[in-house]
Amino acid sequence: MTAIAGALTADGIILGTDCRLTVKDSSGHLFFVDDAQKVLMLGEYTAIGFSGDLHTASILLSHLRGPESKRRRLDGISIGEWLPKFVRAAYAALVRTYPAEINPCSFLVASTIPGRTQRVPASQVSKFLQITSQQEKSNYLVMRIINCRPDQNGLVEVPGSNLGLLYSLNSPDFTPCDCDPLAFAAIGSGADDMRISLEKYAPFIFCDRPDLSVGWFMEAIASVFAKMPINSSVGGLFLITILARGKIKAILYASGRPNGGCEVVIENGRFVQVDRRTGRRIALRYPGEIDQALPATTNVFPPYRTFWTPPPPLEEQRFPEFIHSNLRESLLQEQSKRNCRHAILNQLNSALKVCQKFSDLNINPGDKIQNLFREVRRAMIIEGIYEQREEIDMIDPERESAFIIICERLHDALEECKKFDDLKINPGEQIDKLLGEISQMMMKENMETK
Repeated sequence: MTAIAGALTADGIILGTDCRLTVKDSSGHLFFVDDAQKVLMLGEYTAIGFSGDLHTASILLSHLRGPESKRRRLDGISIGEWLPKFVRAAYAALVRTYPAEINPCSFLVASTIPGRTQRVPASQVSKFLQITSQQEKSNYLVMRIINCRPDQNGLVEVPGSNLGLLYSLNSPDFTPCDCDPLAFAAIGSGADDMRISLEKYAPFIFCDRPDLSVGWFMEAIASVFAKMPINSSVGGLFLITILARGKIKAILYASGRPNGGCEVVIENGRFVQVDRRTGRRIALRYPGEIDQALPATTNVFPPYRTFWTPPPPLEEQRFPEFIHSNLRESLLQEQSKRNCRHAILNQLNSALKVCQKFSDLNINPGDKIQNLFREVRRAMIIEGIYEQREEIDMIDPERESAFIIICERLHDALEECKKFDDLKINPGEQIDKLLGEISQMMMKENMETK
């Protein structure tokens, strides 16, 4: 099974593929090549992946990347106009000339368009919001478009996003099959399995922060590849290619663990493995560079020759399994801070409701608590961490205990503020000042509290 999958997010495109090719030598024996570069660069803003017959794809790609490419416009929009016509004509000519040697192949093309924003379907965002709310996951995308309105076509422009193009080309006519925003595209014999797995992770891939979206995508792809036996047609390195804001970069994931000692860099369009500990470098090979007459070779670093281990089920994990330990700790701490700020907000909201219920109390800081509550919520929305969460449980207070509960809630909020010194949103000083003012009013009223 071979498959290349892509996701068209609000911030660009994510492509995922393995690096194994199944080739036949001169004697007819099949063997694996684990260092094939299945995603190639076409200009500065476009990447093209291939599946199907290696010989046919290598001929077509060599023509695309040959000297003629320097005379063509290589921006994403222009490539989308001339590429299907070029491949269709070249494939037809090859079939006429070498009918016995040319076999079907497919391409997956991704382009990033710098300086232009992406529009996403509002109905799909609403669908994802319901799922993320049920799973108690953050929805960063909703926070970005909270003040935007859909146009007549039901599309919402995402502020700070990046326009991307993702489409597939299948032989023999190579008619573009466009991928909609917040959707997936895949080619190869394992395309259906890829789509099924990606759809399970779709709300998190498209609605989480851009850096975490890549992680969810990797987890979805790895869950498919991990089911394949080691000697299957899927293997080698697992590469993720990210196209966003006019830049293309690659991420390596192999052996069921993060790239602790190895990374992949792009040099003149070629993916190069770099061992950070020794400085050793191994370049991946283009399809046309793989000599079918030679026996199998494995030009990857030893720790990455085995394949991936199955990831844990989605409902049982809090963070993707591939995340490095120090990054995992950082994310856990960030989630703790996010929960802390929501706890502060809930405590203020609880105190405010008591103030509103007993509006005729002699000492009623309701107006000040309401202003503080609005400031904290506004700051959380701007930072993109505000979530509509279930309010804390509270026994319906009696009038005699109302003031005590107000003070308790403010004290609880103050304790939450003290948990982290580096909180970006920390109203601790304002709450402490408010409690001081309440104490002075209590002295004047000669009240007693716990």
